[in-house]
This record gives sequence, C-alpha cells and structure tokens, in this order.
Amino acid sequence: DEDAARLFRLLPADPGPDVSTAAATALAGWPAGRTRAVLGRLVRAHLVEPGARGRWRMHDLLRLYASQIPAHGPGERQYAVGRLLAWYLRRTQAADDHLRTLAGESAPVEFTSREDALTWLDAHRPNLIAAVAMAADTGRHQEAMLLPLYLGEYLHWRRRSDDWLAVLAVSRD
Repeated sequence: DEDAARLFRLLPADPGPDVSTAAATALAGWPAGRTRAVLGRLVRAHLVEPGARGRWRMHDLLRLYASQIPAHGPGERQYAVGRLLAWYLRRTQAADDHLRTLAGESAPVEFTSREDALTWLDAHRPNLIAAVAMAADTGRHQEAMLLPLYLGEYLHWRRRSDDWLAVLAVSRD
C-alpha cells in the first residue's frame, strides 16, 4: 500500500544503523499509531526487521534499494530529513536540559528522570552522531552546530571522547 511504500522509501533517510519508532514517526510526519501499523506491515513483508525494543533495521541491500527509489513528491526526502533533524534536536536538547538540571530545580517534563534521559541518549547515540554529519552534508548548518552542543554533557558523562571529537570536527567545518 502507499503508506508502506512511502515509509520504506523514507527509512534510509535516518543515518543510523537502525531507527526508533519515534524517529520513523518524525520521518513520516504521521501519528505514532499509524507509523507502528505501517512498520508492522513492513515487518510482515520482510522489508524491515525488529531490533531492540522499539527499534527497526533494514538489511543493507534493502536500505540501498529503498534510498534509490524515486520520491513521489518534490522534496519528499528533504522534508523528511528536516522533520527528523528537528525531532532529534528537540529530544536531545530536552535530554541535555535534564542532565544539566541541578538538585532542587524543576526538570524538563519530556523525560521522567536523569536515567530516562541517559537511556534515550544511549539508544540514539549512533543515530545522533551520524545526524550531525548528515546535517552538515545537507546544508543544515544550524542543526550541525546545535546537536554537538546538546550532546556535549552526555558524551562527557559517558566518556565518549571519540564521538565528541567527531561531532566537533564535523560541526566546525
């Protein structure tokens, strides 16, 4: 069906090794329930594989094929990338705000706890690191500059100096 075909074409726009249901929802611009239903159809068609809880991946050849299928509308993939980067930026900023909240201060409501924010960042780290490069490559300089800033505290906490240097080098160029 058209929804499954559209999501199949858009999933490779996420630069990470897999994609969360929420990120797929941002790519498609649909409500979460619709995205979950379409992902289920893609799984039954063996076009997408379930990964860790709430995450999905495509075989490399299917991912390559899907990325080469022409888009139906003008700018379909560019709009999807814009929605995805905006979502990554909002969530990463909220997680960063939560990590930087001091005891006794009110924390942002998007995450229930510091552990919740860290869990989200841990699950999305490869995608976020790759998203910085994708933002820079597609001329989205604001996202390429802000994502590393919002990732800094987290990467410091997790002692991921290699990732920190990589995103700084990309955002600097």
